[in-house]
Amino acid sequence: MEILLISEKNRLGISDEDKNSIKTQLIEKYVDPNINSLTVSGRNSLNGYANAGYRILSDKMPKPGNAASFISAWLNEMKKIEKK
Repeated sequence: MEILLISEKNRLGISDEDKNSIKTQLIEKYVDPNINSLTVSGRNSLNGYANAGYRILSDKMPKPGNAASFISAWLNEMKKIEKK
């Protein structure tokens, strides 16, 4: 949940000091206080981030032939992304 809120805060350009925008544009939109979980909007946004990551990796990685080669290729891609 935290990574979604931070990512959306950065994407929307909300500063850490803007507590009102954090509350109205992020917390109220993405967090359901009654069940301490994501709202439908929050789940959809998180799924969007996951899907984008999957598309990026699937475009760059070869189809896995075995677990060892897949994990090795995945680790290499993660290292490239981490350097950015």
